[in-house]
Amino acid sequence: MPKSVAIVHCVGSRDRNYNAYCSSICCMQSLKFAHLVHEKTGAEVYNLYIDIRTPGKSYDEFYIRVLEEGAHFIRGRVAELPMLLVNPAKKEADRPG
Repeated sequence: MPKSVAIVHCVGSRDRNYNAYCSSICCMQSLKFAHLVHEKTGAEVYNLYIDIRTPGKSYDEFYIRVLEEGAHFIRGRVAELPMLLVNPAKKEADRPG
């Protein structure tokens, strides 16, 4: 069983150099995956994102539920990950909500 899982959001989107648009499906799929991973394994879940979009009915409520389950949200580009792991205080400062 994994002890921790990282989920990378916004791959290939939300970056003006590549695709400035949002596909509008990835966030909810990633949040659902985060919920299921935590529920089935008890692993710490880290969501690495540029922007979270929850545009549908009850989507914000589900996002809050995942937050309350203890999922970690780290805003930034994946290339910044080593620095975020070295500086855990930054992780909590960037956590939404």
